[in-house]
Amino acid sequence: MLACAQRVSDCCAVKHTIDLDRENQWAVIRYQGEVAIEDALEVMRRLVAMPGWTPHCDRIVVYDDGLLGGITAEDFRRVRNDLVAFIAEHYGDTPNYSAQVCGNATQKPLVEYWVNFGRDAYAPGLKLFDTVTAAKAWLRRKRAGETDET
Repeated sequence: MLACAQRVSDCCAVKHTIDLDRENQWAVIRYQGEVAIEDALEVMRRLVAMPGWTPHCDRIVVYDDGLLGGITAEDFRRVRNDLVAFIAEHYGDTPNYSAQVCGNATQKPLVEYWVNFGRDAYAPGLKLFDTVTAAKAWLRRKRAGETDET
């Protein structure tokens, strides 16, 4: 497996890692610590600048160790359009999916709220999973043209 990892902690309030799997064309993004709404766009900027990234690259975002409690609905509304525009600019018409992962029972209700809040703004595909393994299986099914069972 060809992978490219980038650890970011010096420029952003949030610590996160981005592991880009070139072979499978997905990036696993893991948030750690307090997450600000602006971090989502910053992570996307870093991802598209990574060697090996292409518009076919899907995202698996893991929140198990991220703290989202400081993000408000107004914060999300403020940044949502910028995220959608950024994704449209860099991904174009290429179908791409965003699998959100949270197996942390304390964090999951908040992540589920944000996923549901953003689902309408992100047409290609956005879904919540308990594990990275389940998220990868969903991405494989989506790429194979299968429809969701839910």
